[in-house]
Amino acid sequence: MPSPRSTTGAASYYFQGQSQTSSNTHEFTGAYDDNWQATDTSDIATVVWSPCGELRNFNINTELRANAGTSDTKETTSFIAMDSTDGDVSTTYHFAWKECPPAEK
Repeated sequence: MPSPRSTTGAASYYFQGQSQTSSNTHEFTGAYDDNWQATDTSDIATVVWSPCGELRNFNINTELRANAGTSDTKETTSFIAMDSTDGDVSTTYHFAWKECPPAEK
């Protein structure tokens, strides 16, 4: 990616049916021609928890965006991808767990 272009990678996380969403954004700027890696960490106050006693899908939405900036788009191309030309792609998720309080009778 020739300079002065930039790319953005973003992800949001939420449980089905909940409005509370945790999100992270990563910016990559300048000339770049290599594999990339981003790590999302969340402050404990922003962790999204599943409702106790309910089975809900955990949704992860990801977004990648390339911005040409002031580059001449007729002469150059910018792109960012989640896959890799060498076939070495991995995504690892770490989940936090907490015990639900006992159900009231």
